Amino acid sequence: VDVAPYDVQYGSFQGGVINSVTKSATNEFHGEAFYEKTDQDMQGDTFSFDDFQTGTRRNVDLSSSEFEETTWGATLAGPIIKDKLFFLLNYEKFEATQPVLTGPEGSGAAVEVAGITQAQVDQVRQIAQDVYGYDPLDAIANELTTQDEKYFAKLDWNINDRHRAAVSYQQTKGGILSLNNTSTSGTYPSVGLLSSAYTLESNLVTYKAQLFSDWTDRFSTEFAFSRKEVENISSNLAGSDFAAFQVYLDNPGGPAPRRSIRFGPERSRHANSLTNDVNQYRAVGTYRADGGHNFTFGYEREETEIFNLFVQF
Repeated sequence: VDVAPYDVQYGSFQGGVINSVTKSATNEFHGEAFYEKTDQDMQGDTFSFDDFQTGTRRNVDLSSSEFEETTWGATLAGPIIKDKLFFLLNYEKFEATQPVLTGPEGSGAAVEVAGITQAQVDQVRQIAQDVYGYDPLDAIANELTTQDEKYFAKLDWNINDRHRAAVSYQQTKGGILSLNNTSTSGTYPSVGLLSSAYTLESNLVTYKAQLFSDWTDRFSTEFAFSRKEVENISSNLAGSDFAAFQVYLDNPGGPAPRRSIRFGPERSRHANSLTNDVNQYRAVGTYRADGGHNFTFGYEREETEIFNLFVQF
């Protein structure tokens, strides 16, 4: 970690730089594996908080809610050609299931929205199906899921005593389910049906190739190329070809509370996709002069291509 470094090699940052180096293989085969798990039995099941909207003290019992988080992975590394060519492979996966804590009265949720019943939710859902041919889904999901996978592969090549090359590939992909539009507000309490929920999926892929050369005892170079591809896509649980609805159970212009049931795609998720591709070229030369002085020079170029689809309805 370098805080406010003055080295000419660094740029496009504020405050500090974190330089991480992935490990490499050796002439001996080695591997490792790990597994971690936590669930509701390993954590507390009750908590209390002051509701800043109503000013009351609320006690929440999660003893009937179940969740689980697991992380596991493995690494294998070793020589392909001893003293010459080496490989390293790594895999890691994270999975989590969490309970849905909020819902209408009568749903059995840990936190129920006062004044909006499961029967009213069922009635609104049935009308949407009969009138519009659209199923806005229920207000309660069994669980929220999150997953993340990481892949990494690396090759190291000792070309000769003065030249070394390294290439690597990395991918990280995952998704998380997000619920929307449920509020326990004393003024505008609402229940959001699952059709307003969405899954955010992310995929990151990086490629990198480097060539390190010691031309003399004083002069060395590094040539590198890297590419990063990032994709983020939002997907609505009940599709995007429908409007966002808010059905008031009270006069929206009348006194509080103004209860409502909301369904349909969240207004910012009808069309929402982002991709970001970056190519980076780098050439650096370092000359070590007498007296402990180093002279560094080089060339660096970065190309960025962005696609951003965002349409609100």
